Amino acid sequence: MIRVGTVCSGVEAPIVALRNAGMPFKHVFSCEIDEKCRKVVEAKFSPSRFFQDVADIDDEAGCVDVLVAGLPCQSFSQIGRHHGLRDDRGNLYLEFCRVLDITLPEWFVIENVSNLLSHDGGRTFAVLMGELEKCGYVMDHRMLNSCDYGIPQNRKRVYVVGRRGADPCCEWPRPVPLKITLDEVLGGKCERDLAYTLRVGGRRSGYYNRHNWDEYMVDGEIVTLTVQQACVLQGFPFDFYDGLGLPQGAMFAQMGNAMTVDVVGGVMGGLTFFGVPWRRLRMEVVE
Repeated sequence: MIRVGTVCSGVEAPIVALRNAGMPFKHVFSCEIDEKCRKVVEAKFSPSRFFQDVADIDDEAGCVDVLVAGLPCQSFSQIGRHHGLRDDRGNLYLEFCRVLDITLPEWFVIENVSNLLSHDGGRTFAVLMGELEKCGYVMDHRMLNSCDYGIPQNRKRVYVVGRRGADPCCEWPRPVPLKITLDEVLGGKCERDLAYTLRVGGRRSGYYNRHNWDEYMVDGEIVTLTVQQACVLQGFPFDFYDGLGLPQGAMFAQMGNAMTVDVVGGVMGGLTFFGVPWRRLRMEVVE
């Protein structure tokens, strides 16, 4: 059984992806500092251990085969303050390296914004890769767009995979057609084919504002994205938040921070175990 741990877990897009695909796994631990995200994880997932802060992960966390991290992106985002590794959030990669040394996964997967590659002229990414290499990993990376993997959202993200002591030899996911159109998500004829990139903040800036990302012209009228529609645009179930009682702002922020389920699932499915990619293993899921 493949053992999985997540760091900066958010609302667990990787675990949703594994469940959706029927890939075999055991959820060893989650780690999430945001209280409202923890409420979602506690209600919907059953990690063997749950850490509030990455600094709390210790030798008793247990070994894992795959460690997945959605490291905070605000330090590297084009619309952030660009503090990069000078920001405490940007420096979480050092804690991630510490967790690698503790849990000794064969594989890791990191997701971050596209600007990570060009931040500070590429030096930030070089430092990150250098530190991960010191942990004994050989790495590969790709820029992937959610719209190429079944989801009608224009969302480019960098995925880094690393394998301990060996060439990564992963099968990067191949593009697939949309499984749902933006018209179907919004319930009418939209003037766009793809949704804007979901964000953490800046809601209702206005349809004509250049920072708009949650208002669309549908059947000739301006409509505002709902939480349920945002879930679908990230590959989560339409009813993902039903019964949780979270504030609307928190739910939108969580979706804006999340990995797209179909993309991270495609990346994890290409990791090789027992000589074959994970997606080809035929075993029952243990939750």
